[in-house]
Amino acid sequence: MTEKDLNFVKLINAGQRIETNNVSFGYLSMRVVFYLMNLHNKSKRTFFARAGTSREEDSFKADAHLSPEGKEYAKIMGEVLLKHRRRGQSASVGAGGSESDLKPLVVWTSTRRRTVETADYFGSHGYNITQRTQLSQLNPGVCEKMSEEELRTQYPDEVTKHEIDPYHHRYPRAEV
Repeated sequence: MTEKDLNFVKLINAGQRIETNNVSFGYLSMRVVFYLMNLHNKSKRTFFARAGTSREEDSFKADAHLSPEGKEYAKIMGEVLLKHRRRGQSASVGAGGSESDLKPLVVWTSTRRRTVETADYFGSHGYNITQRTQLSQLNPGVCEKMSEEELRTQYPDEVTKHEIDPYHHRYPRAEV
């Protein structure tokens, strides 16, 4: 990736070298870069996954429980990740390593109910789950529960600003 106009973070050889380009696209992205730069494990894997859908997905304030689809997503995502880890462990043992070479799995979630419930699958299998407020979704402000069409009708200037610079733009009364 060499495009100078794109925003990106390159993690090369498990953190041996980190390259960033135009990384001025918000608080959360800067925290991710900070996190990646301060990990000191040589061999590591980092997986990012979205939380399952909740019952009131369009409401920031509701902090709703997972929907049935969200619970199914959490189960499938957990199974796929643990299966992937087992394959890596088998490959490591086959290459002369031991079962203890597999790094412990730590799952980080925000404090929001749907993310905690998405991670419950890992907790039920004995893995550590760490909740971090820094990973919580930002308050969307006045556009909460508004459809795309309503946003374009009521806030056409704000939609235009958002399309030009989605990483920096915040709708009125939204959290920065």
